[in-house]
Amino acid sequence: MKILSEFSKNKRKIVLGVIVLLLVVCVLSGGRALWGFAHEKSNPVKTVAFLMASDISEEKVNGVKQGLNRYGFSEGENANFILENAHGDNLLLPKLAQELIKAQPDVIVVTGDEEATVAKNMLGNQKIPIVFVGVGSPVDSGLVNDLLIPGGNVTGVESCTIQLSGKRLEYFKRLLPSLNKITVLYDPAAENSRKSLPYLEEVAKKLNLKIAPVAVTSSSQAIQELQKIDPEEGNGAMLICSIFFESVAEDIEPVIYKRKIPLMGAGEARGIEGLFASYGMPYYQQGEQASRLVSKVLNGENPAFIPVESPSKVELMVNTDVIKSLGLDLDSGGLALVNHFQ
Repeated sequence: MKILSEFSKNKRKIVLGVIVLLLVVCVLSGGRALWGFAHEKSNPVKTVAFLMASDISEEKVNGVKQGLNRYGFSEGENANFILENAHGDNLLLPKLAQELIKAQPDVIVVTGDEEATVAKNMLGNQKIPIVFVGVGSPVDSGLVNDLLIPGGNVTGVESCTIQLSGKRLEYFKRLLPSLNKITVLYDPAAENSRKSLPYLEEVAKKLNLKIAPVAVTSSSQAIQELQKIDPEEGNGAMLICSIFFESVAEDIEPVIYKRKIPLMGAGEARGIEGLFASYGMPYYQQGEQASRLVSKVLNGENPAFIPVESPSKVELMVNTDVIKSLGLDLDSGGLALVNHFQ
């Protein structure tokens, strides 16, 4: 018994000695020796990749970055951001998506329909999570199986651009009651554009307003159709959300100002120069809302079970500079509905 007792005492001395030694090493190394490695394992630097089709989506990216900062992911500390931008050339998107995938990021953030579709297709069997910011109809486009339970590696914030198209037309008429005919320019290659037309037709009948849908596939065609519009006869124009119109914005802008055409858009009023008004969720807020979903993915949650979210904030926006430049006389009742002036 005495031998066992002595052994236990010696054992305790050895254990205490080891603990003291580790504490000394810990102090001398600034505390990193004991928990530094474990801390690095539990909080590794996360890589967030962004795929943009054009510069107009920059505000979405800024919203995501700022939002992530509030959720504890700071660039240069525990987050690394990489970005590829097609600058309006959709043909570049597959190559840019490949470059991002090679980097094996923890999540790919896509800023629109084209980017989302390309990123998902280029991934193939790889399971890198994708979070989209402002996609029109994620179920119809095959990005997710269901809004509540996406079921794959993709989730995000939808823009509801199709469902909101009728409301845009209503606000257009309420801001400018003298309108009697709207030329609706749409991109036949964009599913969201095509699916918005029935909503517009339905609302137009209720407003006793004539709409003339025109499919445009080139900058010259868009300019040609805009030149046919005579604002003095109560005519205006409306763009249905598509990256195509973002890419020809610089070309159509001079025509809008020269002919003083009131132009209604789906995105932000500052997204395309010359838009006098738009109705939708501001790009920056879209990014902020999506940042919460990105943070969930970075914290290990499965995107298959992260529900797709609808816009948390939808605004009617008008551009006062454009209104003054075109000499538009807006209805006071319509102006009372405006959420944001630029």
